[in-house]
Amino acid sequence: MDIPANKLATIFELVHHKKTVGTAQEVGSGLGLFLVRKSVVAQGGCIEIDSTPGQGTVIGFTVAQVPQAQTLA
Repeated sequence: MDIPANKLATIFELVHHKKTVGTAQEVGSGLGLFLVRKSVVAQGGCIEIDSTPGQGTVIGFTVAQVPQAQTLA
């Protein structure tokens, strides 16, 4: 799926939208990527998106590494 360049800056925002699919309209909350970003940021990470027309979209993220629990000896 290609995402237009003018939409990339707001792709992770919470939105309410309608889109036409064939002859029907779908109503969406725009909740999915909003929640993904909130989760990644809450874990000390960051998320990025890159979309190239005709080639697709790549979303990547990193999260902070959590130290393993120490065992009691």
